[in-house]
Amino acid sequence: MENKYISKRLEKVTPFFVMELLEAAKEMEAKGEDIVHMEVGEPDFPTPDIVKKEAQKAIQEDRTFYTHSLGLAELREKIQEYYLKTYGIDIEKERIIITNGTSGAFAIIFLGLLEKGKNLIISDPGYPCYKNFGYLVEANVCMIPVTEQTAYMLTEEHIANLEYKPDLLVISNPSNPTGSVYDIKTIKGLYKEVFKRDGLLIVDEIYSGLNYSDKRFTAASISEDIFVVDGFSKTYAMTGWRLG
Repeated sequence: MENKYISKRLEKVTPFFVMELLEAAKEMEAKGEDIVHMEVGEPDFPTPDIVKKEAQKAIQEDRTFYTHSLGLAELREKIQEYYLKTYGIDIEKERIIITNGTSGAFAIIFLGLLEKGKNLIISDPGYPCYKNFGYLVEANVCMIPVTEQTAYMLTEEHIANLEYKPDLLVISNPSNPTGSVYDIKTIKGLYKEVFKRDGLLIVDEIYSGLNYSDKRFTAASISEDIFVVDGFSKTYAMTGWRLG
């Protein structure tokens, strides 16, 4: 297709190269080569049997029609119970929204909070899709370099030193692609600094379930003003599923 038909905002959007790498690796596997996959962020175990059985049961029971606009009420109640049992915080069901994957959540959040002239703050290196969503809503994508000095994480000092307003800061915890894990003190500092400058914070906790210690927390315990995005794909090996 000629470029004249494509919107200007797409010119900044870069391919998600990890998927191209995955596809190339699968082609090699199809030819009989032995491949160790270290490209896409997904577990190497299958979806648990209980999940598959419940999905099959739902289909047999014809539970395939439109749901509540915020997502299945039963699912939102179960998520509410999960946060209470796991983290000891009671989140109102009305604050829980189900989307078709976390990418769907980011699309909705960015469309609602960003626009031309507003600043999206992300780390460099960071998850590349954040900036692509930012470009699609014509926001200023501001990438802050992070180094081993801060364990490849953003800190409140990074935000305090900005010469522009941090309208929306997005971090992933644990981080993609570095694997660094933010502690609650660092996230509190980031939230305090961003909120002080009239900005908002999103914490992507999609990898929070892949945890090898008992020390777990959620940014939702810090403030109701923090957007927390999480999903089933990593913890329950459901990267090819889309529920809601």
